[in-house]
Amino acid sequence: MGLSEQIILHFDSLRQGHDSNAIFDILKRYLVSLGANKHYEVRIKEILQKQVSVPLQDNGYDCGIFLLFYVKKFLEDAPQKLIFQNLDEIFNHNWFPVKQTSNLREKIQEVMLEEFATKKEFTNNLTNGPLSKILDVPVYNIREPKVNIARDIATRKLITSDEFITHVERELAAKLEKNRVLEEGTLSRAILKKE
Repeated sequence: MGLSEQIILHFDSLRQGHDSNAIFDILKRYLVSLGANKHYEVRIKEILQKQVSVPLQDNGYDCGIFLLFYVKKFLEDAPQKLIFQNLDEIFNHNWFPVKQTSNLREKIQEVMLEEFATKKEFTNNLTNGPLSKILDVPVYNIREPKVNIARDIATRKLITSDEFITHVERELAAKLEKNRVLEEGTLSRAILKKE
């Protein structure tokens, strides 16, 4: 079986869209830089690029869910060999029903709550970590970050999104207050030095 063509695909879930050409230029410059560091020549002219038609989100906040779902579907559906002329047959507005993304949201919540409830930090296990559980496919070459989880959240089996938001708001307010006090102290010292 031959190799796939070198293709950069842009999956954009927003109706307004992003500037695909700007994205392609940035990615190509990155690939050239990466190639130079590895002593490998990247032939920009040989890299094909395409913004593919995909199911679109109907709000302004589901970008992350759609991104993860595109990755999941790509890992499940993409052929072993990508051919530029066949991309529209694989990726289009009917690639998957948009409602399927809700299942991924529920899966993310389930995995996060499971991680919180068992007080585990996210592991570096590349095939059985939280991202692999969320996508239901093995994810290789991705180091999942370790995160510190607030003690009161980690010990509970279930939290509501309102409780989590309240917790985050409290922590943010405390940090802002601490910064305000530090700034006032610094300002007071500066005024005293001038006098």
